[in-house]
Amino acid sequence: MNNSSIKKLLIVAICGAIFAAFIAFLMVVRQVIIYDYMKSVETNDKKFAEVVSQNINHTLRRYFDIGKMAANYPAFLSTPEDFQRNLLNRAMSEEKVYNYMAVIDTSGKPLVCTDKKFMDIDKNIYEWFKVMRPKFRPEISPSYFSERTFRLIMTFVSGIEENGEVKAAVMTDIDLDYLHEMIKKFNQNNECMAYLIDKNGTAIAQPEDEGRIFNYRFMHYSTIAKNSDGYTEFARDGKVRLREAGFDAPQGLISSIRSAMKGEVGEVEYMDDKNNKFFCCYQPINLPIVQTRWSLVIVHPTSQMLSSLDRIIYRAMFGGVIIVILIGFAMAKFAEKITSPILKMAAMANRVRAGDLSGQLDIKSDNEIGELAENINHMIRALRVTQEKTKQSEQQLKATAYYDALTGLPNRNHFLIRMRKIIEKSVQGRFYGALFFVDVDKFKSVNDTYGHAVGDGLLIEFSKRMVEIVGTKESACRYGGDEFILFLLGYNEEDAISICSSLVNKMREPFNISGNEFKLSASVGLALMPKDATDLDDLLEKADSALYNSKRNGRDQFTVYKEGMINESKSKNIGNDF
Repeated sequence: MNNSSIKKLLIVAICGAIFAAFIAFLMVVRQVIIYDYMKSVETNDKKFAEVVSQNINHTLRRYFDIGKMAANYPAFLSTPEDFQRNLLNRAMSEEKVYNYMAVIDTSGKPLVCTDKKFMDIDKNIYEWFKVMRPKFRPEISPSYFSERTFRLIMTFVSGIEENGEVKAAVMTDIDLDYLHEMIKKFNQNNECMAYLIDKNGTAIAQPEDEGRIFNYRFMHYSTIAKNSDGYTEFARDGKVRLREAGFDAPQGLISSIRSAMKGEVGEVEYMDDKNNKFFCCYQPINLPIVQTRWSLVIVHPTSQMLSSLDRIIYRAMFGGVIIVILIGFAMAKFAEKITSPILKMAAMANRVRAGDLSGQLDIKSDNEIGELAENINHMIRALRVTQEKTKQSEQQLKATAYYDALTGLPNRNHFLIRMRKIIEKSVQGRFYGALFFVDVDKFKSVNDTYGHAVGDGLLIEFSKRMVEIVGTKESACRYGGDEFILFLLGYNEEDAISICSSLVNKMREPFNISGNEFKLSASVGLALMPKDATDLDDLLEKADSALYNSKRNGRDQFTVYKEGMINESKSKNIGNDF
């Protein structure tokens, strides 16, 4: 790598780091602004929803109280019809939202009304009227299209009692235009939108309804049918003809409306089919007097704010690129002073890599580069010393080669060589000996599940427990994987069985490795000398055969070799241990 390439790399690295830090800073600022904005929107929308709910409750309570006035008039049904009509008209005059009042008997037949022309009750109210008829408790109907006013209305019914028995009911049509206008004014600011939904899913008010009546339970809307000349169409019975059609809405809005209809309070973010983001706050409105619940949903478009914020960030990024370019030119001069000593150090590193430790760097500077050059010189001198010590270390490495790197126990080759010599001498002197073949049960499953680090920790702890039982690590050996050998000279069969029992019991105790607790067990196979064999290979084979029987019989036990045991091939695998 030449001087020019190092210089370019240094400039690019520094400028890239500056630009990356600048971008990271902009992203953090963006997230903080978004978080604060969303919290502010959430708080404001919730407060607005509470205020609107209170206003609706207060207004409806006043309307209901006026409507109940006639129903509570003493001996109302016994008064002349003109008096009843005058009383109804006086109640209607209290509020402009009343457009029709009537007294109905328990069968639904009108007895008296404010306008004789409308004695024929809208068919729209019959179904819910039948549901209320048994007791005539105060109730309001779902909102519906009025055949008299061509507007969305609801009907309030209050029973008229005489002598504790309901004789009739006062029916009051209430115009919902005032609620529609309330929400419409709110929706005109284009910053957020509101939906007021009745108990049947019909939108009393919503943004951009354009004279249509939307129902979010059945996902259809109805509108007055118009002919080709733009005039209202009527059916043969004189009723206004309505047309219905389905409509689509963002799933997040639909879910919010239906959650509010269930009485839930909450907020959610969603996207429409144009990928515009919205924040939605919803809550139910429990109406006074009647056991009815409406829903209020406030929707706040956030995409416009986010796009404006992103435009600001893009402009800041463009300005950042220009700044970074200017910094790059300034860095070119600075890099010149840095790259020259770096090239000298690179050349010296190549010499050291080739094995030449005779040189020293001649760089005089009181900054970090001078300190680095001195450290390289010190490293070269240290490498010279290390070369001298390498020969001495080779002897130590040979010594450590006799022991297992993980457990610190004698390794397999060293242990078998030493044991073979001990057995040969022991046989001549007729000493007793015991060979234990020990295996960790189900170690492979733990190793595969928790990783080799945990598995190594288990093997280390396992070996420590063996050494703790026999008293010296020179009597133990890691034979391979999760298999261990113990050879104890001077132990008869009774002593060896006691050791087996201690091994099995000790390994049942929980192992705590890396904060995890494991419950393992050990399987042990025992062969005795000279009873079972006086040759090392025979002794190993018979101990292994006894171990195989321990495994086959359920693990977590020991088996003493008996004449006739057959050590099947390990390729037959018991569980996951072999």
